[in-house]
Amino acid sequence: RDIAYWDEFDTALNFMLQIDQGIGVRDFFSRLFAISNEHRMVTSRLMFASSYWLTGTVDFSVISWLGNLSLFALCGLLVWTAGTAARRLRMALVLAMLMFQLEHYENFLWSGSSIDHFQVVLLAGLAVVGVARGTRAGLLLGALAAALATFTLAHGIVVWGIGALMLAHARRFKPLGIWGALGALAAIGFFAGFHLNTAQRFADPSVAGALTVARFWLSLLGSVPALGHETAAPWLGGGLLLAMGLAAWSGALRRESIAFPLACYAVAALGLIAIGRAAEAGGAMHSRYYVLSALAWALTIFLWLERYSHPRRPYSLLWGCVPTLVVFNVLANRSFSPKADSWLEC
Repeated sequence: RDIAYWDEFDTALNFMLQIDQGIGVRDFFSRLFAISNEHRMVTSRLMFASSYWLTGTVDFSVISWLGNLSLFALCGLLVWTAGTAARRLRMALVLAMLMFQLEHYENFLWSGSSIDHFQVVLLAGLAVVGVARGTRAGLLLGALAAALATFTLAHGIVVWGIGALMLAHARRFKPLGIWGALGALAAIGFFAGFHLNTAQRFADPSVAGALTVARFWLSLLGSVPALGHETAAPWLGGGLLLAMGLAAWSGALRRESIAFPLACYAVAALGLIAIGRAAEAGGAMHSRYYVLSALAWALTIFLWLERYSHPRRPYSLLWGCVPTLVVFNVLANRSFSPKADSWLEC
């Protein structure tokens, strides 16, 4: 629906009013790159400005469609780059069951800043695919996507580190230098004039504070399969790290040059979110962060399906997993539909 809610009053409507009143070029860019709760949401603000220039207003239903289509585009990108028909089917199935369910109600339903959480994973995916292509054009496309991710949400900056690890592992040292230089420029732009929201609580720089961050990180990692059970979430998060560690030990980065780095991005991005939000959230896991957990789990399941699928029986293991994936999808929808209904009422 074309409804302004919460952050839209500041990030969209106030910005549109300033443009309407004749904001100068310098003030426009200052507003465009302004810090908001440690984020620089440039891509969303460009959508708002473009909507105003084209139509004279901001239609939040269109913004919502653009955000939701980002998730479709990410899944399409991952399926397209998976390779063979059997690999594409396995990738499509795990993404369908984990990404399209109501644990992500906040991102799906809110056309404001929560939509950025769909945009940033698409941009991270484009960056990883660009680096994995192994060409100069791919590297530059990946760098552009990484820069846009950096200026969509703060954890977008993590993709620069993932790309650097990919290039170092492939011993592509000249492209690594180019990537590092572009990443440094993006980081300088992000941190120039950076400031923290003083009204927000952060974990103390102590052992107790580190444990708070670590527990929240594990809870975020395990949030999707936990289905809202806070006690189970950190244990499931530890299980995800173990599964990814074993996959890495067995050569996942060599075999899966896109799926494994993107899963690592999701895990590292949740780590950065945990640092910034562990104390403020008080242990509560917001729906907007679930997309990263779901992506990490989907890609990790894909890694293990690929590892143990028999070449002459490529679908047998997949069909064995289908009932579990379908049951999870149904349970997630049932568990989170009351929260989604409450969100709609708000």
